[in-house]
Amino acid sequence: MPEDRIIDLKTVIGVYPISNTGAVLVHRIDYTGDRVQASINGVDPVWTELKEQYIERTGEMELGFFLDQFFVPFCEIMRFHQ
Repeated sequence: MPEDRIIDLKTVIGVYPISNTGAVLVHRIDYTGDRVQASINGVDPVWTELKEQYIERTGEMELGFFLDQFFVPFCEIMRFHQ
């Protein structure tokens, strides 16, 4: 695997799998600013605001964030630590 495609897992605290080749990675959570730093496969992490969205599967409003047009609920993010 080329060096520039290796994900630095030291900054990852959570994973939300999308497919067998992609995942949303959570790098940081800023509770005072109500925002999350996240990326897809570790490429160009961005800060995004926390939001609530109705999740049909749970039947409730869930806290999460939007990465582009994609909503990521915290209840489905897997904690990651080394």
